[in-house]
Amino acid sequence: MTTGRWRDLGALTLVAVALRLPAELSTRHLSFDDGVYGATAVALRDGARPYRDVFSSQGPLHHPLLWLADWAGGRSAIGPRLLPLASGVVVTLCVYLIARHLAGRRAGWIAALLATTSGSLLLVTTGTSGDGPAIAFATAAVAAALAARDHAGASRPLAAGLLVGCTAAVKLLAAPVGVPVALILLARRRTAQTVSAALLALAVPLAAAAPWGYARVWDQSVRYHQEARRYSLGAVAWRLLSTLATRDALVTVTVTVVVVAALTARSRWRTPIGPRWALAGTALGAWLAVQTVFLLIESAMWLPHVSELVVPLCLLASLRLPPVRVLVVPWALAALVWVGTDRQFVRPGPYASGTPGQALVHRIGGCPGGRVVTDEPGLAWRAGQGVPWSLVDTSIKQFDQRRITESSVLAAARDRHSHAVVITDAHRLGRWPDLVDRLGGLGYRTVYDRAGIRALLRSCSHP
Repeated sequence: MTTGRWRDLGALTLVAVALRLPAELSTRHLSFDDGVYGATAVALRDGARPYRDVFSSQGPLHHPLLWLADWAGGRSAIGPRLLPLASGVVVTLCVYLIARHLAGRRAGWIAALLATTSGSLLLVTTGTSGDGPAIAFATAAVAAALAARDHAGASRPLAAGLLVGCTAAVKLLAAPVGVPVALILLARRRTAQTVSAALLALAVPLAAAAPWGYARVWDQSVRYHQEARRYSLGAVAWRLLSTLATRDALVTVTVTVVVVAALTARSRWRTPIGPRWALAGTALGAWLAVQTVFLLIESAMWLPHVSELVVPLCLLASLRLPPVRVLVVPWALAALVWVGTDRQFVRPGPYASGTPGQALVHRIGGCPGGRVVTDEPGLAWRAGQGVPWSLVDTSIKQFDQRRITESSVLAAARDRHSHAVVITDAHRLGRWPDLVDRLGGLGYRTVYDRAGIRALLRSCSHP
């Protein structure tokens, strides 16, 4: 690798870290998932096991990675967020390497900057989530496959297969990356190496699931997501397109300009089409198409899942970029949208003064070793408190599928380690009208009741 390439990678690393560092150090939880996995990390520190003691809706590799990041962060408040931070850096660098390999240094820089500033990617690589590390593994897999195409030997195809397996073992929704990797590897007619890579990709999730039990892993990371559709196909398509148009305005504008320029501009604006370009376009286009289908048919397409489309969009756009002068005005307009919609991810800040978050964190903290029963686990995590292991993930599906019931909540509140209950959502803990009265019978008293948010405390009775 040349000195110039190393310098580019170093500069892009600084950009990626600088964009995410304020979120890494933020004293509030940044999203529901960020709070869930922050609380999960605390439970894992105390000896909880994935799929057995704590609910694990992601693949079997996600919680071990979360545990490792928390260990690297010294079991501190910033520990869990090292995982999304590292994921953001990996995505940025791999996008640069892929785009530079296919279309030159300018394309590498533009594609990497579009990816690292994408609002959807910032969302999942600032607060902790399963999407961030899955996208990082997926992007690295494509980079490894392209390297395997241009170099002899079996190590790179196997590395690509390993990374595809890690992608699926973190988040099954990101598994479509196997399509471009297979197309790239098959282009050199290395059938044996491609088959070996495919077998390795299948073996990784199986090996990662073995310690926790295949039945539990299947139930929580696969069957759990196979519920009746929450949104119609049209609603999902609208959510997807509207998110790309607002949260990912820079990416969307660039793709639009590239498409228009490719259709209407003079030939000097166009990248010469050769075997490498054609293969890359086919592979990346297939990745985007299959990933889009996965999102459209998902039972509940949450907005963070749109992040799965950002990397293939950035890479496809980089293949036929027009001159920068053509992009300057569209970028300037999109930047205004970015400031209005995505600045929150770059500079989240603490809980604002006078908000329920600040008030609740203040009230439920101060009980060393205490646990908080809540439908917003991030509040307990940022207050320095634990959450009952069975309630680290209070997603709405948990309640709808009766994995969390009023009886299980009362049992958790009855535990001697629990000293607080926080109800923030009418569709979660707030769905049971008699819960507050029943908690009163356990010694809890209301200390906060405002705008449908309620906090109840009892004395710290555990040793």
